[in-house]
Amino acid sequence: MQMAKLTVFVVGDGRDAEDNQALIRLHGEPHPFNMAVRLASGTTDIACRPMFDEWWADVKIKWDNDTFQAADIVNLLARAGVHCGIGAGRPDSKESAGMGWGTFEIVQE
Repeated sequence: MQMAKLTVFVVGDGRDAEDNQALIRLHGEPHPFNMAVRLASGTTDIACRPMFDEWWADVKIKWDNDTFQAADIVNLLARAGVHCGIGAGRPDSKESAGMGWGTFEIVQE
């Protein structure tokens, strides 16, 4: 895991205007989704977030070819898509039971 953190890098499509965090563009049409959320204080609230029923992204990745081969990177991404996901409700979310949202698969052209 430590070797992967030092040798595999996702290249952002842009940067967040507030905190300069690298961002990956999601393609698709979001719709508003209201959901009960638990705040850090322990109280609940309603949060409206964008939900993408169908989405895709072109992800650019740089890696050290002496450490990982292209097939290794594809395998790591495929596993992350099934086990981790992205966004709220993902399987690996520490803040929720995980609803299976945000899972993805690799599509090679």
